[in-house]
Amino acid sequence: MSDIHGFQVELNSPYDLDVTVDSWIYPDIQPAPEMKRPGEFARCIQIENVQVPIRVYQLRKGSHPSLLIQWPVKYGTQHEAITSLVEWLLGWDVDTQPVLAAIKQDPVIAHLAKPLRGLRPYSQPSLFEALVKAVLQQQVSFRAANQVTRRLVLTYGPQCQLGDGKLYGFPTLDTLVSLSEADLRASKVGYKAPYLIGLFEQLTSGSLQLDMLAQSGTEVAIRELDAIRGIGVWTAELAVLTGLRRLDVFPSDDLGIRQIISQLYMNGRPAKRRDVERVAKRWGAVGALVQYFLMCAQVLGLV
Repeated sequence: MSDIHGFQVELNSPYDLDVTVDSWIYPDIQPAPEMKRPGEFARCIQIENVQVPIRVYQLRKGSHPSLLIQWPVKYGTQHEAITSLVEWLLGWDVDTQPVLAAIKQDPVIAHLAKPLRGLRPYSQPSLFEALVKAVLQQQVSFRAANQVTRRLVLTYGPQCQLGDGKLYGFPTLDTLVSLSEADLRASKVGYKAPYLIGLFEQLTSGSLQLDMLAQSGTEVAIRELDAIRGIGVWTAELAVLTGLRRLDVFPSDDLGIRQIISQLYMNGRPAKRRDVERVAKRWGAVGALVQYFLMCAQVLGLV
């Protein structure tokens, strides 16, 4: 273990690694490229074109939780970049007290405040990964999308080593742009294959520059992504939420959130996007994040 560096993070508010990551990662569908076990999270992350293996353990929960981040000693010079990106991924820097307050004040969902108090928004390490994953999630269940992502990761994703364990990263643009439509369909991407190929070609040619898009306002970013063939508003909103951490955005037309709103607030009547947006107004400025928390609660079996 002497070749592994460890950095401990002390937090001043409740944080639960399991609740945060289990809302997105299925234990039986790994790597995606994330790998998750109770109290532990791991994957490869790309920093300056280098794949760095990281593993995070929750050492202590409660009101003053602590985390341990590990990576190979040879990347020690990247200490600040690694810890900053892991913080971005796992969201422990996000103040969710206003969200929990809004949940507590709503009698319909007040019971969720306690089990979700350690939840933080889980973000993707790049807009590219977020955008590709959002495309894969179109018109299928979240579980099915994770299965497709797993196939792509196992077939085309980079691998790295941490101690005796093999970790995985998300396939790079250089790798994905070299694939044919048949290659993508073999990974069960389906009808989205030509859309992804078009997206990869735009990124390679420079006609779409995600770094510049990341500097844009939220509405501009959504509008520009929506204009790309095969993207659409739902995909654009999900991508900027998870890839740019624009926490004032949520894809309110998502079938999952519409089902939740239908169940909790409309006595089972079908809910449309406008119904979700109407209900979200009761939560004020944190309405988008409350929707996020409700979706996580559904995945966790709390709704």
